[in-house]
Amino acid sequence: MILFGIPTVIAACVWLWPLARRALRGSPCFEPLAFAVGLALSLGLLSLAMMWIGLLPGAWLRGWIVLPIPWLGLIVWAWRGRNEIAAWARRARNGLHWREWLRVESPPFWIGLLCAAVVAVIAVNLISYPFYTYDVLVRYAADARDVFTRARIAPALTGYPLGVHLLYAFGFMAAGAANDHVAGMMSAALIAGMVITVWVVTRLLFTTRAAWVAALLTASAPVFVNWATSGYIDIPNGFYHGVTFAMAYLWLARGEARYALLAGLLGGLALWVKHSSLVLIPALAVVPLLRLWPLSFARARREMALGAMALSAMALAAAPWFARSYLLGAEVFPAPSTYDALFVDHSLNALIAFWYRRGEWGVPFAATVLAGMLLWAAAFVWPRLAGLSDSEGDVRRAILLWAAFVIPYHLIWWWGFTYQARYLFISLPMYAAVAGFAVDGAADRIPMLARTPAAATVIVAAALIGSAIRPRLGAVYYLLTDPLRSDDVKLTRLAKDSWLTAKYVREKIPPGEKLYVMDGSLAYWLYDYELTAGYPTRLNDLRGYDYYIVAPWGESVLSALGASADEINQSLDDPTLFVELYRSSDEGQTIYAVNGP
Repeated sequence: MILFGIPTVIAACVWLWPLARRALRGSPCFEPLAFAVGLALSLGLLSLAMMWIGLLPGAWLRGWIVLPIPWLGLIVWAWRGRNEIAAWARRARNGLHWREWLRVESPPFWIGLLCAAVVAVIAVNLISYPFYTYDVLVRYAADARDVFTRARIAPALTGYPLGVHLLYAFGFMAAGAANDHVAGMMSAALIAGMVITVWVVTRLLFTTRAAWVAALLTASAPVFVNWATSGYIDIPNGFYHGVTFAMAYLWLARGEARYALLAGLLGGLALWVKHSSLVLIPALAVVPLLRLWPLSFARARREMALGAMALSAMALAAAPWFARSYLLGAEVFPAPSTYDALFVDHSLNALIAFWYRRGEWGVPFAATVLAGMLLWAAAFVWPRLAGLSDSEGDVRRAILLWAAFVIPYHLIWWWGFTYQARYLFISLPMYAAVAGFAVDGAADRIPMLARTPAAATVIVAAALIGSAIRPRLGAVYYLLTDPLRSDDVKLTRLAKDSWLTAKYVREKIPPGEKLYVMDGSLAYWLYDYELTAGYPTRLNDLRGYDYYIVAPWGESVLSALGASADEINQSLDDPTLFVELYRSSDEGQTIYAVNGP
């Protein structure tokens, strides 16, 4: 089944690429733009189709229904585009354009190769390792397993959008089992899409050199590599924001309905990935306003119609999910936990996020983003500072569009989400673009930089990339030296206490028993138990449960929340109430059998 699953996941990533090529014909940056948009549409609309199938009465979300979708799409497009495919094959055989790009003395060749190497290392981590990070186990993979097992979307799955969760479920269907490795291919594809989108967004706004610099700075940012290997959805969400921005920019520049429609649809798919993408509603609404000048009734009517079309496409893609949550009486837009909110930093230093947290982002990325934002803001007043061939009005409109996509969310992040730098990935393509712009502008204005030998440029780029990926090379090493290493061994190294605890439960405790656990990540592995995750404070909270699993961080969480579990802790040594069965390590998790109260 794996041999079928791998090509099926690949097909799922590209089945609408031919449609994107047709829709974007004549656009700038055509090939990379079409690939990024094709990837976004392929995965986003596949996930959306799975949602509708999963909401049908009964249990229809099964492999034999879902897996043929991308294959049928490819067959249809291959037949319709057979002449184009033949022409493309002839050009590939006879043309020299690709050979010119592959000149080894060209810095773009080496920078592209280095960025591809980063994506490859990230992909090895995502595909060779099973799921082991907290939110993936608690939510994304756990929901995917639930959907895969039930063959439907249960009423309990509400609020948090299932865009990526259902892609993991598709990976499970393709493999014929809950296979983390096949599902991880979906994350790897979205990470690759992010790097390509950074290049595309920067090239649309600025120059080719700025685009390569932006891609390099992104791929060499330590925080990007660390979170890209986690399976979290923040980078995929940023990928969708990036392609939405690209379409919005082309809509702004050219005023064509196809770009407005794609901007709205991709914005809706971004919202289907994560509800923080609500900020795209005002961002897209800005585009027709920026296009109103010179003002006339006919122009205003056309621009408002395009704006309505874009927002309607966005609503059509995303609104049904949130409407369902509302109708079921569930939380429509889930808020962060009370515990996380304790760590919000409202200082002005936190507002200057990249430099303030340069230890996470890396000094090169942090410094160039800050410089780029200042230069981009100055270009609004003095457009010639941008060094672009566009008119002053076009430069100012581009800056306002960039600001509409970036500034509102940045302020929201500063007010309520500074405890995680990864939440800024939502705007990463736009941040990286101005970083590339800053370096490109410096190279134009500083003669010494302009005369830098190509070899020196490549050496610096390699050093940046090497520093970023070094902590993640272990997966590559083990893949080469011990390719048959079991998931048990991997998880014992990556998530020791959680995995050993889950193993003990599965080996010693019958399925169906009621567990109260502090570690929510156990939910993915203990799917066939009645599991409640939380932090009980009274003995009565454990009434009716068979086992209580204590995590070492429980006391600190309760203390931060102003609560205490003293009543329970003082009773743990009472054999009439609790019996200790297992301890994963001296400072690890402890399993108690509950005899009372």
